[in-house]
Amino acid sequence: MSKLLFLAVVGLAISSVAQSPPPAPSPTKIVEKKQQLSRSETNSGNPSQQAITRTVRNNKHAKTQSNKNSQKSSTDWWIVTFTGILTVVGALQYWAMRQQAGYMRDGLAETKVAADAAKTSANAAEASVVLARQNMHLDQRAWVAPNEVITKRESNQPLTATILLKNTGKTFAKRCFVSSNRTVKALTDADPDFDILMQKAEKIDLGIIAPSQQVPYTISAPFQSNDPDAVRLIFGKLTYTDVFNYDHWTTFCYRILEVGLGARVERYTSYNNAH
Repeated sequence: MSKLLFLAVVGLAISSVAQSPPPAPSPTKIVEKKQQLSRSETNSGNPSQQAITRTVRNNKHAKTQSNKNSQKSSTDWWIVTFTGILTVVGALQYWAMRQQAGYMRDGLAETKVAADAAKTSANAAEASVVLARQNMHLDQRAWVAPNEVITKRESNQPLTATILLKNTGKTFAKRCFVSSNRTVKALTDADPDFDILMQKAEKIDLGIIAPSQQVPYTISAPFQSNDPDAVRLIFGKLTYTDVFNYDHWTTFCYRILEVGLGARVERYTSYNNAH
């Protein structure tokens, strides 16, 4: 019970303190406040004092504006400087790009010259290879042509001419075929078309002719006249293939000068070629 009474007393004391008004100001503070109010009213009523106040305010405003202008001028100066630096950098970059473009053009021209030189060198090397292959082919291929002609005439028999076909090359001649024909023309006439006359000639298979081998081929020439104005001709064509599988041909033509037992022949001026 005593504890409850004590708590009630304490609560009443706290509530009374909280509801009590603030203390009155001291006389000294009251006097200072009145003096401040009096000076403020005096200053506001004095024109000279008002002018001084305005001047001070104007000075403060001018100073503030000057500071702002100074800051703006500084900012503008930095912008101009930065713009100038950018301009210089751009000019330098443009110059560098032009120099690089010039170097690239020069390099392209040099590259083209080098490419042309390489192409020329490659073409020359290819031509050299082709020439070497051709020379090797010419040196190693088979060459078959008439080597000798032997004439023979027996009593009451037609004249015959045996042509010895020889391979003077270094390799074999394959698929060898020979055909021949004969004709008579006047001394003043033009030469006949041998190719047309060869179309009707019989083709004989000689097989394979080895290097240095001679194969005889006999032609019958039943010429009877010894007319000095008559030109008696025997001719033929030989075809073969070398070991490199290139096809070749050889044509031959001989003139029979006498028909008697002592007949002789000589190489004619036409239709003696080889490929």
